[in-house]
Amino acid sequence: TSRIHLNLDDKLHMPPKNKNQLQADEKTLLDWWIKGGYCENCSVASLSLEGPITEVLKRLTGNEDPLKRWRREYDPAPEKWLAQVRDRGFKVTPVSSNHPMLIVSAKGVKQLSSSDFKLLKKYGDQIVELDLAQSGMNDELATHLSDFPNLLTLDVAQTAIGDKAVSKLSTLPFLKAFNAYGTKLTGAALSELQNRPSLEALYLAQTEIKETDMAAFNK
Repeated sequence: TSRIHLNLDDKLHMPPKNKNQLQADEKTLLDWWIKGGYCENCSVASLSLEGPITEVLKRLTGNEDPLKRWRREYDPAPEKWLAQVRDRGFKVTPVSSNHPMLIVSAKGVKQLSSSDFKLLKKYGDQIVELDLAQSGMNDELATHLSDFPNLLTLDVAQTAIGDKAVSKLSTLPFLKAFNAYGTKLTGAALSELQNRPSLEALYLAQTEIKETDMAAFNK
């Protein structure tokens, strides 16, 4: 395998220059497998996980923290667009210093409209937290949720959303937390929520969901 580490212009480099080249993580994986004795039927747990291999395995298997991956994949949103969002009365901040992914809050903005969502859509892939609590959010506007495929947290507490809006969560594969406190959700929404495997936290108090339905759902 020493040939995969040669300079690309070296005649002995593998794969040949005109073929698809191994990525850095793939090279690390191959070296790790060789150090493990070229095993054919071993498990990951049976091999040494020292050094960078743990993070490499997470990236290659899709189990890496998405925020870490997105940090590499996206560039910061332009200041001009950020200013436009803030001019609408929204708050927008990065999830951490110099991180390209964003937290957007329209909490309390009653005059929420489709034009607001169209503006957010320009960098919708980079919005991971969206706070629409106590805003003008409703079932009709919920059709725009698909513009934010990387959402981790969605807050629609004390808005006019109903069961129809919950069906739109199927477009959010990474959604971990959903706050629908004080909304019009009924027991019909629970079956949809039950089919969202990424969800880790649900806030459904003060809705129209019956206690018996909630108890069955919790069970």
